[in-house]
Amino acid sequence: MLFRSIELSPREVRPHNGLAELYEQLGRLDSAREQYRRSLQMDPWQPSAHYNLANLLANTDAAAAERHYRACLQIDPSHVRAWTNLANLLLHQGDVRGAIEAYTQALQQDPNLLEALQNRAVALGANGDRVGARRDYESVLRLATSAHREIGRAHV
Repeated sequence: MLFRSIELSPREVRPHNGLAELYEQLGRLDSAREQYRRSLQMDPWQPSAHYNLANLLANTDAAAAERHYRACLQIDPSHVRAWTNLANLLLHQGDVRGAIEAYTQALQQDPNLLEALQNRAVALGANGDRVGARRDYESVLRLATSAHREIGRAHV
């Protein structure tokens, strides 16, 4: 169906994104990258295509992944997962301050995002901010405990 949609409307963006996602699920990552790039050539203002392409590139081309995360965030500054993944990438590259800033942006969108809180705590600790790290770890513990209680109530 996607191939037929692309054949009938080769300049339509959505089928290319759908095909890229399908290729990604099948493990055909080179084909997925190519489809995301084609889609972005047609319309460079697609946050999801930038985000998905950045995720594909994160382990093989960190600089390109960072560019695509930032392009996604320029289009959609409220994209929590893009902020979080950008922060993870920056932390992995050793840009601790950049990672802290990106985690903080993610947490402004979703203050209860455990991954961003926990990873920001790690980054703050690495940056010498023990007070900030402790505050974030306490928030993680409080949120995890609350979630555990809610799960327990659901099983009663």
